Amino acid sequence: MITKKDIDDIWNRYSPFRTRYRKVKKYYDGRNVDRYFYIPRLDGREKTQTITNWVAHITGIHTGMLTSKSVQYDDADDSNKAGLDEVRSCLAENDADALDEQNFRNAFLYGQGVETISFSAGAIRITSSSPDEWAFSLDEYGNLQIAVRKLKLSAGTFLQGHPLRTGTTIYEIYTRDFVARYSDGDKPFHEIYLAENKIGIMPVNCYCVKSDKTSFFSESLLDACDLYNKTRGALCDDITHNVDAFLHWASADPNILEKLMQRDSKGVTVLARMRELSLIPTGKDDTLNFLAKVVDVDKFKYDLRESRRSIHLMGCIPDLASLTDGDGTITNISGVAIQMLFFYMLTASGSLSRQFSRGLRNRIRIINRYNELIGRPHVADVNALTISMRLNLPTNSTEIIQYVPNLAQVLGRKEIVSMIPQVDNPDAAIKESPLSSPIT
Repeated sequence: MITKKDIDDIWNRYSPFRTRYRKVKKYYDGRNVDRYFYIPRLDGREKTQTITNWVAHITGIHTGMLTSKSVQYDDADDSNKAGLDEVRSCLAENDADALDEQNFRNAFLYGQGVETISFSAGAIRITSSSPDEWAFSLDEYGNLQIAVRKLKLSAGTFLQGHPLRTGTTIYEIYTRDFVARYSDGDKPFHEIYLAENKIGIMPVNCYCVKSDKTSFFSESLLDACDLYNKTRGALCDDITHNVDAFLHWASADPNILEKLMQRDSKGVTVLARMRELSLIPTGKDDTLNFLAKVVDVDKFKYDLRESRRSIHLMGCIPDLASLTDGDGTITNISGVAIQMLFFYMLTASGSLSRQFSRGLRNRIRIINRYNELIGRPHVADVNALTISMRLNLPTNSTEIIQYVPNLAQVLGRKEIVSMIPQVDNPDAAIKESPLSSPIT
């Protein structure tokens, strides 16, 4: 049986990952104030802190691109129809669309998305959780052997049907052989739950979007985000503090400074009184000139533009500012132009979806194993299923409607209908269509 030392060893080995999670989380929450902003200006004023949340923006765009449309699961020859229908029913009951969005966001941000799949009260339950609650032990081939989840529960939280009187720390242990729960609160470390893992495979499913299971956000991309924020803050500071003109007063009176510092009966200096009245008592030979430091706004704009371009390139997202006509309105563009604009994102989406689909397939494998044990229809060969993550890409609907009829001689009805952006389920659309003849 696993010991407290074994659990601590697994948990401590994942400490660097949790440190990285917390750093990226700060950027995602907009709390990434660089040390640069805490260093005062030379004139003693505080620097302007401006945060453009690029991490949340990039994450939201990629997550929306790949999870806005439901994942499709298909079987080429319908040999697994009954089992696949059972899987689809389970996914619908667990609101799989929301789980996919959360798991993809976690995998994109932190490098891993984690969910547990269990059977209780006659139903299969899928629960997604934050990766910073987990630590894993892998074998030499990279296969998951032990998963440890650490939860800090406060007083009043229900645990196994009863409210806790005091706060406690719970460790959940998952292996191929058993599922256990240990408590490390007011009492010494002890076992509070132990059950056989009857499905014989890990009930913990992990997702990633990169083969090395790391975050999409490299240090260079985070540095580019910091540079953009620094440049914006510096521009705000220069505009705020440096455009005020300085008055240069050349007086012919050699004792002018002493006269300005003289005080009246109330102790107010002549200089202070001049400021109060906005009057300058100059002599006939005195000269006054305004000196102003001009901010090189064009230089700042160039720096911001280049920094913005680097973020869009490394983040693999399109810069839609190039499509606006000056007032923020996006001009009409062709379907080919859209493909070119989203080229880097489409390329990245292919790689991201392939890695994420491995987790989706493993989820089906676990669900299928539960269905098999309780006597429900199950999929004979999970590897034979086709998993499709459809991209939520802007399209030129007019162009598509125009060329779709031309494909009737070379493509089947389902393939043609699936090309229409407004159709989410081609089979249902064909079934409900009042047209029984092929598209012409």
